[in-house]
Amino acid sequence: EIRDKPNITFSTIMLGYDACRLGNLREARNYFEQALTLATELSATTLILDIFVGHAMIAQREQNYQRAYDLLEYVLQHPAISGEMKGRASTLKAEIEPYMQGQATPFSSIQEVINSILVIR
Repeated sequence: EIRDKPNITFSTIMLGYDACRLGNLREARNYFEQALTLATELSATTLILDIFVGHAMIAQREQNYQRAYDLLEYVLQHPAISGEMKGRASTLKAEIEPYMQGQATPFSSIQEVINSILVIR
């Protein structure tokens, strides 16, 4: 049912984080994409931002530091960011910064970020 979708979406995001921490990046990406579909249907901006942090974690593990940094910059500047997510994103950004050689390439909208994620499949 529709009222269960937020909980299902959140649980799917957490499965994505767990898979990423265990090094199962393909599985993590699949969980985050499933969650993105649900969160987009719900127009749940906070959940969508959390998925972006998950994708940044995958990018970091793949040593795609620029992509991870760009995603985190977008999330950290978004007004809908929660305190917990801000902490997680800030910590990840601090881990990535030593590898950065350029500036962030800013995204202009949530839809632009979503489209960039869907292209990477």
